Amino acid sequence: MGRVILKKRASPARVLSREIVATCPGGAESVLSSELTAAGFEDVRIETGAVRAALTGSAGIATANRALRTAARVLVPVARFPTSDFDGVYRNVAEIPWERLLPTDRTFAITATTRSEALKDHRFLAMRTKDAIVDRQREHNNGVRSSVDRDQPDLPVVIFANDREVEISVDSSGAPLHERGYRTERGDAPLRETVAAMMLLTAGWPDHAVLVDPFCGSGTIAIEAALISRGLLPGDLGRRYAYQRWTWMGDFDRCDSAEQESSPSVTGNQRIIAADSDPNMIEIARRNARRAGVEQYIEFFTSDVTETIRHVAAEAGVIVTNPPYGRRLQPEDTARLYRGFGGALRKDLPGWQVWMLLGEPAPVKTLGLTPDRKISVFNGGLSAQLCHYRLRTS
Repeated sequence: MGRVILKKRASPARVLSREIVATCPGGAESVLSSELTAAGFEDVRIETGAVRAALTGSAGIATANRALRTAARVLVPVARFPTSDFDGVYRNVAEIPWERLLPTDRTFAITATTRSEALKDHRFLAMRTKDAIVDRQREHNNGVRSSVDRDQPDLPVVIFANDREVEISVDSSGAPLHERGYRTERGDAPLRETVAAMMLLTAGWPDHAVLVDPFCGSGTIAIEAALISRGLLPGDLGRRYAYQRWTWMGDFDRCDSAEQESSPSVTGNQRIIAADSDPNMIEIARRNARRAGVEQYIEFFTSDVTETIRHVAAEAGVIVTNPPYGRRLQPEDTARLYRGFGGALRKDLPGWQVWMLLGEPAPVKTLGLTPDRKISVFNGGLSAQLCHYRLRTS
């Protein structure tokens, strides 16, 4: 995009690029790319931990925030420039017309990430960015500037530096998009909603008759599965976004009609089964599903994993799950659980597919199964592997 050239009567549409950068959990890039294409975005390009795409008349900022299940945030680039020092960052950021993007009665905050040797102090990078913004505001608003609000800023500003260039964007999402709003109760090791959606879409859901999560915890996988199969978007759950507080948003993104559109319902007979050996977690999962409006589409069971598998042995379907490991279990309990799980899968579910998120290599061996495929995934910054098993018929 290059350096921003100021024009005194520029509108926000001339300040912002006509593209978005949708960030995502590591490992979800290809799924997010497919989501963007299906939603009508063009020129979709995969990057590390993000996918870049061009806005179109029918697919804009509102669409991206409301419809993408695997995106963590939707950033709108403002400027990109080469520089190797902090003074260069200040000069370039100060050329951006912040007085149009950030009225002085609105708040802002800076998030800085750097992979640059020359700009490796992310805190100083954030400070120089903040200085440039408020100095620009003071110059154009008779000495008045916006306040910083780190908790809920009206305009979250994101700056990223590598050894080639610096890119500065505004975050249209605000709170991260995995915060759908329904999961107000959770277990000890929660699975992010975006990662659950990535697992489900990778597994080919909803093109299965039955989906089972035998370690459902707070219900995230089952709830996301119900949202997908019913055609309900994350944005249908009523959460708010930062872009809704941007006074100039209508001028920039006036063609995006996602705010007014409702999602079509999908009719089908898929069964979604959420089971856990802890009755307290089943009640939490049920309440979370109720808040998401999908409780009636999920069957909840309190049972251990072998009982759950026997319950569906006569059917055909897919298991998508995040089984416990590491600090959630003692080593001897982990070994016993995974041996029993693997044995039950081999005995009772021939022809099924299994997708499970594993954070440690030891359980993979204890299962007694060989994965057909492994995908590296990050869940909340923790490295894991999404393993696929195709259970053979005898």
